[in-house]
Amino acid sequence: MSSSDNKGKDNPNKIRTGYLVNILFLCAIILGILALCVILIFKLRSANKNLTALNERIDAVEGEKDKLYTEEELSSEVEAARKSSASKERTGMLQQIQTSLESGESTTTMLRRLFPDDLVVKNGEKYYFYPIKENVATSTFTADDFALDEDGRMQYKGSDSSVKTSQGIDVSGDSGEIDWEKVAADDVDFSFVKIGGRDKDGNLTADTAYRTNITGSSENGIKTGVYYRLFCNSDDEAVDDADWLIEKLDGVIEYIDGPVAIVVSMPAGEDRTTGQSRSQWTSRLLTVIDKVREAGYDPVVMASVTTYTMMLDLTELEDEVKWVSDQGNSIYYPYRFTYWQYSSGGKVDGIDGRVNLDLNVTEPDR
Repeated sequence: MSSSDNKGKDNPNKIRTGYLVNILFLCAIILGILALCVILIFKLRSANKNLTALNERIDAVEGEKDKLYTEEELSSEVEAARKSSASKERTGMLQQIQTSLESGESTTTMLRRLFPDDLVVKNGEKYYFYPIKENVATSTFTADDFALDEDGRMQYKGSDSSVKTSQGIDVSGDSGEIDWEKVAADDVDFSFVKIGGRDKDGNLTADTAYRTNITGSSENGIKTGVYYRLFCNSDDEAVDDADWLIEKLDGVIEYIDGPVAIVVSMPAGEDRTTGQSRSQWTSRLLTVIDKVREAGYDPVVMASVTTYTMMLDLTELEDEVKWVSDQGNSIYYPYRFTYWQYSSGGKVDGIDGRVNLDLNVTEPDR
């Protein structure tokens, strides 16, 4: 056969090779498609997990809500909640006030109950709110620790067996003639007898019955102390007060086995002591206290809750023994104290009319 005839016919080997190449190419394409499908499946699964996690986060944020809040919407919701809370608090407070007024509770008692985190005191017709000092030792007692017995005497009702108490009175010439033997028989353990003080004009004046009351109390086995009302308005007067007081004490020293109380009171109106600062009152009080202590007597500070709060610097009096005047069935004084005048209307055998009743209480760890 000639060469020209061979050229006119296809080479079988070449054809088979072409088919094989095409088959391999198609297989490669199919494998590529399969690989791409596998990759897409993995990506789809990953995307589904992320979507599930996102939905869970949305559910956690939304809670029972059906949408997420924008910052503006969130601020609006917070303000609405604040107003609602304030409205409920106001309504609750008004209800408490209404209940207090209907029960005959005093305004001071009501305010003290409504604002338990503040020290609420009244001076004149105004009420004042003071934060409780963190740098002054506070009392361990609660309002439920004390109660009046059937005779109107204050008793400790708490659970701490280490707390010790004793019953006392404070008297002056205004108490009238006192039968101290009967007083002692009526379970009175101690007394504070007024020895004197400055009058409204600033003159140093002794109480009319101080000698009689001091000797009568002491001779009947009652622990006898005295109290002096401080009405000085200068440093020099404070020194004069101390010297005068010590002279009077020395005249009856054999009858005194109790403390010497220095009483500070809120000035009224245009009293000669009006206008002194807290630091001046405290400094002049300490002048008298120091001189009394140097003379060998045991000083005590006596004041009302209002006076302690508004006139004296308690941080300067931290180490002093305190006598608190606070009338009522439970004491309203957050700081440490040793004596408590709880009533001005007590009844004691041997004294006509009403008398001030006091409790001496020893706090734990003091």
